[in-house]
Amino acid sequence: MISLKPLEAVGYNRVFFRLPEEGILDKEFTYYTFDNVYPPAFANYWNIIGLRYRRMNVPLFDIQMMYVDDDELSIDEFHPAQNASRFLWLQPAELIALIQFLEEIVGKNLLNEESTLHSFHLLHSEDLARLNFTQMERDIYKENCYLYIPDGDMTNTDPINLFSLPQWTQRGKIVQGTMLNFATFDRQQLVNPNFRPLQLRGLTTVTFTQQALEEFIILLKHHTYEAALRAFQS
Repeated sequence: MISLKPLEAVGYNRVFFRLPEEGILDKEFTYYTFDNVYPPAFANYWNIIGLRYRRMNVPLFDIQMMYVDDDELSIDEFHPAQNASRFLWLQPAELIALIQFLEEIVGKNLLNEESTLHSFHLLHSEDLARLNFTQMERDIYKENCYLYIPDGDMTNTDPINLFSLPQWTQRGKIVQGTMLNFATFDRQQLVNPNFRPLQLRGLTTVTFTQQALEEFIILLKHHTYEAALRAFQS
């Protein structure tokens, strides 16, 4: 059974991925990867998840997502803070493992049921157009992108946090791999007509409250491979 484990538990370390060493900068982050990866000498891509707990009046969870391949790691100038891809490339079992990992963080198993969303707001094609999505991108991502606003205040949308959730159908067929995208950017960047949110690079952090992270988990449960297969066959 696939699970997420600390890098060191599956034969890696921060230096291998050029992440900050312990005791330097983001020392509170623990970095994880899936335990189905090959040993470092043979793997050719990795999904990395960073987790940091911040405890104040209410629990806060800082999460980072990064995809990197061996071609990028072979480049001397590669640094995650500037160059990392802000997505996870997931197989069906890996998404289930991610959901279980997040449920362990919140301390409960969440039912796969409809719930009122306070922090996540579904974006339609016209919303994506205002975020500089091309027509092709709108066709691909419509009804699949969510604006994430931690406090639920729609007037507070700077910086903009955007999630594109996993989708397992492509050109009328079920596929075995998909992406979970996260982009955060300032609204003023949209002034540039060539700016594309989902093409942004550089390791960045998204902060969840307990409620927001539970909402995110439920959304992911509605976007599993099994859920897509049921919908495809109905």
